[in-house]
Amino acid sequence: MRKNIISCIIVLLLLLSGCQNNTPGTTTDPANTDDTLQFDAEKNAQNKYVMLQGGGFDFQETDGFFIGKTTFSDYLQYYDKASGISGVLCADPSCAHDSESCGAYTDENRSSLSYYDGKLYRVDGDGSDFRKEYLWQSDLSGMNRKKIMEIPRDEITMPYQPQQFMIHQGKLYIVGSASVVDGTQIGTRQSLLSRSLSGDEGFTTVYDEVCPEGSWVTYRFVGGYIYISVITSKDLTSFDLIVTKVDIQTNASKVVYQETGMPKAPGKLWVTEDHGLYLSGSTDEKAYLWKIENGSKREITSWPADEVKDPVVMDGIAILMTRDENKIRHIDIRDFEGKTIYSGKLFTEEIAGLGKDPNTYSIGLVGGDAEKLIFELNGEEGTKLDSKSVRYFVMLDIKDNLKATILWSSEE
Repeated sequence: MRKNIISCIIVLLLLLSGCQNNTPGTTTDPANTDDTLQFDAEKNAQNKYVMLQGGGFDFQETDGFFIGKTTFSDYLQYYDKASGISGVLCADPSCAHDSESCGAYTDENRSSLSYYDGKLYRVDGDGSDFRKEYLWQSDLSGMNRKKIMEIPRDEITMPYQPQQFMIHQGKLYIVGSASVVDGTQIGTRQSLLSRSLSGDEGFTTVYDEVCPEGSWVTYRFVGGYIYISVITSKDLTSFDLIVTKVDIQTNASKVVYQETGMPKAPGKLWVTEDHGLYLSGSTDEKAYLWKIENGSKREITSWPADEVKDPVVMDGIAILMTRDENKIRHIDIRDFEGKTIYSGKLFTEEIAGLGKDPNTYSIGLVGGDAEKLIFELNGEEGTKLDSKSVRYFVMLDIKDNLKATILWSSEE
């Protein structure tokens, strides 16, 4: 992702003590969280594949397919759940999949793929001017691409430095994270912008704050609301957390949880479809899964001191990964009642199609839910004189003892 430092004259009034709040709207309590009749849950952004591990992955799921790409790839790939067939996401039999004219082409430097209302959306250029980028729409086959809107360079790209694009409830959302400088102090401008897919109006600022350098922000999109979790720290010895809920229709916002002086940074917030809030974290003694209720944390489950590491919370589960003295990866998976679903080796057997032991690859968590986990594996294969870097997208079936399936690889 682009992380260019831009020099902006922005007054960092609260740089050392927290974020400088420029969020529009009021502190009015948003409408009742029971918005199921007003908003279709099928039109939510796929939170389980959004920014779980830094936000650098393009991966989406439909009823019949997984669609995405390996890191540093220029072409989208697919995996058919029913047949097990995978390949480049382009239905044109005459296409060689080697140019920007291919329906599967997408710039490797952008994290933007969204599946929404039967269509695929991505942000990309058009080959005419590298400084211009657009939101594109296509069929699930990659065909019939068309421009939906331009992302203005001077208005959006330069000041906000987009890191992620996603579609939620009929709008394009842009996550920005830009370094800003005031004298000798460096901060981070954390922003969230939106615009209707119809393009009837311009971009709206949902969230815009300047935080101390090294702040962490997580966005979760659920029905008519966006939950924004912000973690800041003065010196990395004490951490502050604030969770805000924003109504996407009115931009009215309300702080739903706040905690200061945490000894370690908590994990990324998870929000269920019925607006339940879950958070992971740790102390020197234990790692925890908490539920946030009525402005306070309630412990759901914990892990012992010899496994202290922040669990990751996603759709219905919390996972904690470790390695033993032999460098073998292990994983503990628990549900939101604290019940253990699986505890044992992450890779329970050799994976057909991999060039070597899966434990020797570096891994990145893409996302998942109570049925499956998706990882990207990256490693060097071949001989010392003829080695190459290879990446694989692998699905582990939680319902079948973490049985592994390669969805696609950088070799395809």
